[in-house]
Amino acid sequence: MHLCAYFQITVAILINIHQSIAGCLNNHNYQFTNEWKTKDGWSTTAHIQANFDYQLQEGWELMMEFQEPLTEDIQTWVTSGLKGTSGKRKIILGAVSWNKILNPGSFRMSYIVSFKNRQHQNHLKCVEFCGVKVGGNSNICDQKPGGGSTTTTTTPATTTGRSTTSPPIVTKARTQSPKSCRPKYNYEEVLKKSLLFYEAQRSGILPKDQRVKWRHDSTSKDGIDVGLDLTGGYFDAGDYVKFGFPMAATITNLAWGMLEFKSGYTSSGQYKHGLAAIKWGTDYFIKCHPEAYRFIGQIGNGDLDHKYWGRPEDMRIKRPSYEINKMKPGSELAAETASALAATSMVFRDYGDSGYADVCLSHAKQLYDFAMRYRGNYHKAILDAAKFYKSYSGFKDELALASLWLYRATGQEKYRKNFLKEFERETLSQSPGEYSWDNKWYAVQILAKQMKIANKDYTANFKSLLQQPKKTVKGLFFVQKWGTLRHAANLAFLALLASKTEKNNKSFYVDFARGQIHYMLGDASRSYVVGFGKNPPKRPHHASSSCLTTGTCDWTQFKSPRPNPQILYGALVGGPGADDRYKDKREDFVKNEVTCDYNAGFQSAIAALVEFSQEGQC
Repeated sequence: MHLCAYFQITVAILINIHQSIAGCLNNHNYQFTNEWKTKDGWSTTAHIQANFDYQLQEGWELMMEFQEPLTEDIQTWVTSGLKGTSGKRKIILGAVSWNKILNPGSFRMSYIVSFKNRQHQNHLKCVEFCGVKVGGNSNICDQKPGGGSTTTTTTPATTTGRSTTSPPIVTKARTQSPKSCRPKYNYEEVLKKSLLFYEAQRSGILPKDQRVKWRHDSTSKDGIDVGLDLTGGYFDAGDYVKFGFPMAATITNLAWGMLEFKSGYTSSGQYKHGLAAIKWGTDYFIKCHPEAYRFIGQIGNGDLDHKYWGRPEDMRIKRPSYEINKMKPGSELAAETASALAATSMVFRDYGDSGYADVCLSHAKQLYDFAMRYRGNYHKAILDAAKFYKSYSGFKDELALASLWLYRATGQEKYRKNFLKEFERETLSQSPGEYSWDNKWYAVQILAKQMKIANKDYTANFKSLLQQPKKTVKGLFFVQKWGTLRHAANLAFLALLASKTEKNNKSFYVDFARGQIHYMLGDASRSYVVGFGKNPPKRPHHASSSCLTTGTCDWTQFKSPRPNPQILYGALVGGPGADDRYKDKREDFVKNEVTCDYNAGFQSAIAALVEFSQEGQC
């Protein structure tokens, strides 16, 4: 008989009792996450985890039975067989290309299911995870319970924010992950919601698997003024300009985080969504690079755009295209985009898509050559960008970073020589107060250390920065009033990267990073992530989420004291001041704005903390 598990909910204490049923192998754990009301019923998120100390051959199956039929196809990111599940109570899921053979360890699947009626934790009736061990010929589901294979677990249900229940108790060590631990906050939920934020920021024609349903196709004529299809990419913030420079920095950080902390994505079931988030940016960059020495670096006029408050789908204002070229160079923009594409090429090569990796790398090489050969500040070519994203640190930091990324992606010595000849001395001497879309010197130092470019202490200045007495009373490392949490999250991400190469200082870096991320998740008495944790922001400075699904949306909604009707899940707001004070007020764009680059270092730090918790570092 197949593996089956039944779940009975004791709501008062938020505990799932995993009961043993005759004929069930019970070699997995289950965890309820969240639920929300939809137009046609209710949707629920949860996790299933199966732990193996053996390898399963290709052809494994995951069978699930629900209390009532699904009203939409199940959504997961690590299995096949999703289409056609709507209307069914029993479904069978299978492997995707990259997990056909399961190695010893944990298989974890996050999923979303929708029902007509509210099911809460008790939506799942039966689960059967089946497969044949490598070297064997019998299915693990053909084993009989009671023969040394059963597992009884008590698993706490979690909601958003900090959990107050105990970690899972597993009575059979054979099938549990011996190293993993339960972190203070649900990092996996935060990672998933941060990726939802990026879906909410998508410009252009949205894909069929778009999960943020209150967003629709928009800005479909971008690039028409220069004869190009420049749809896609990301809206920068709560408004709708596509600023290429901070967008490129965003993708660099996301790709870097996925390269270094891949298991944080895979173990939480977010790997495919992470790939999609990066590719949505790089697909756009490729469109913006029609010639070797030409790159479209901005779509939309900042002043015109900021006069509009409403949905991007309803927007009818002019969206001019701005570019850099040989006559009007922009080394910061070209070099940072080269870094983003080079890092992305490594992500997709690791994924197995060498074709897309080659395309990204080809554009990265050309943009790097453009940045090095025709040097100039990009904001002098794109004057509108100077009002919003002026490059104060110059272009040497971007050229240095791109040299390292191209060397890492290609292994070609010329990129290493360029770095050593032109940028190493400045890399060793730089000690800025931040790591941001503008100033990349600390990223250069960390990457040079990672790649062992030379036997030098590249990161001494970075460590010195983190040791400075810049923390607020509640513990936030305060850099400046604009995007306070973004700056702290970026430094946290770099600290977690440094912890992997500087083993003697690992605890220092991890403690710093965890302290900053925990401040954002709730240690400062509230959450600063929309839709997560205790008292999260409800009025982010974000136009489209301030609009109802239908009807007029204008500056009336901007001034409204009511919460945004659409929950902008996962968005990290600008954050409090140096006094730890923060007011959830839409009009305060300093403290309550959200942007793509705010979430990039934050999301990569979260992925690292997911990975560390899987390794027992909580």
